[in-house]
Amino acid sequence: MGNVKTYPRTPDVNLSSHFALHEFACKDNGVSKTVLVDDELVQRLETLRSRLGGKAININSGYRSPAHDKAVGGSGRGFHTRGMAADIWVQGLTCVQLGMLAKEVGFRGIGMYHRKPSEQVVHVDTRPSPCKWLCRSGAKYNYIQNFMPMVSPTSQGDTNKTAIIMLQSCLGIAEDGKYGPATVAAVKKFQSEHGLTADGICGVMTWKEIGKIR
Repeated sequence: MGNVKTYPRTPDVNLSSHFALHEFACKDNGVSKTVLVDDELVQRLETLRSRLGGKAININSGYRSPAHDKAVGGSGRGFHTRGMAADIWVQGLTCVQLGMLAKEVGFRGIGMYHRKPSEQVVHVDTRPSPCKWLCRSGAKYNYIQNFMPMVSPTSQGDTNKTAIIMLQSCLGIAEDGKYGPATVAAVKKFQSEHGLTADGICGVMTWKEIGKIR
């Protein structure tokens, strides 16, 4: 883990070349007078930005006071309250693309949130051990072992439904959470266009290709 520092909320200071303190401040209308930020979190965000070719990383939520964390549905003791987490998005990227790249640059906690096509956010944090999950609007968190589960027409369960919606979003087709003929056809088309076996099943190699930023 990195080194968590406590800053006064004002004045604003630059934490790195592209990230400033105000971006991590608790969004509680100024109630919190301090901001906790992990050096490692900022460093990895800089690495992520570099891997994105300098694209801006937008921070929806950084540090949260325990009270604010509870107010927005958290436990009041999660990694946001320790200054070790940020919820981020990048214009033009799906949560799958951004989440995969976040894993490559060393973030250990990664949660991909798909609320609607235009609202996709990735939680990143610097916890000691790896933890990954998926979440869609109105559904519970789905914790996963591998980065994305293999999905196909026979896939069932809430985790797979969330993964299928994310897959459909990446392919630019209707997001109904059902792996029907339209999804099979779109997956086969994508696989053919990228030199993969066109079997219509989205496994490890297909997810990796989908996650590439072009």
